[in-house]
Amino acid sequence: MKKWQWIVVVAVLIAGVLITIVLSKSNVQREARQEVEPDWGAAEQIEKLFSLEYGMDDGQIGKPQRILEGTDLAPVSFFVKEDVFYILDNAAKQVVVTDGEEKIINFRLDDDASLKDIYVDQEGTIYVLDERQGVLIYDKEGVLVNNLPLQQHKFIPTGLTVNSKGDIFVHQGGSRTLSVADNQIEPFVKSFGDLTVAPRRVDEKNGQLIVTESEHESVIDIPFEETYGALTIHDVQANQIIYEKLEVKDESPISTVSRIYVTDKKGKEIGSVQVPYEQSIYFAEHPIRVENQRIYFMSPQEDGVSFYELKPGLGR
Repeated sequence: MKKWQWIVVVAVLIAGVLITIVLSKSNVQREARQEVEPDWGAAEQIEKLFSLEYGMDDGQIGKPQRILEGTDLAPVSFFVKEDVFYILDNAAKQVVVTDGEEKIINFRLDDDASLKDIYVDQEGTIYVLDERQGVLIYDKEGVLVNNLPLQQHKFIPTGLTVNSKGDIFVHQGGSRTLSVADNQIEPFVKSFGDLTVAPRRVDEKNGQLIVTESEHESVIDIPFEETYGALTIHDVQANQIIYEKLEVKDESPISTVSRIYVTDKKGKEIGSVQVPYEQSIYFAEHPIRVENQRIYFMSPQEDGVSFYELKPGLGR
């Protein structure tokens, strides 16, 4: 075979290898995208994932205690990261980490703690919001590495988030946010890049989501069939908003119904699912968590705490 023919053969082989690599990477990326796509059907679904019994054994959740109506010592919040559940237990003053089948770790907190919320960052650092002590920071083994007291005495801490830069924010309901680093208070928003969404009550029958992107503001009107109870934004992505609408029925005794909606950033509904709060016996401060577009629900019940995945039915 002549020299120029060998060059052609080698060039064809190299091209074939390059094409194979590109296709392989494309398939991997496509598979990765498919892993985070929600598995939704036409009808909404509620799938039970696992339960943990109340008890005193290692890894069990403390038996809830009823203090006042709507104020319970119980599992108060949770976080989900890579299919691992981090449960903040205000009854036994502990954090329990489990994959749903077995305990990974659990560690104790102060007996006089007033626990509110929990967050886990990409490195596995665990942040715990204690109303009395501020933000407690633990490594992935549950060892306390820092304690950041809150300097705002007229601020009521109820929630906690940490951004990709490691900045810590403490929230007062869905109204105000305290930056722990600079001690400044701003109106509450949920954000993704330069996209922010803020809830607003208009009147007894109407709410709004204020959507701001690149300094352009738009409004999504949220009508209520019954009476406005609350609008809670659970997650914001590049072109997706997940929010919860709580309606109060005007009847005796007063009852409520709550539904989670998934929309695009213009308000077009993609799917929705009702939250089965009626299954919960005890009150949890943060019973809903969204991770990789999957919606999780924590329900403190009579004999244990159960975890569910809520799968919205596709929008109409």
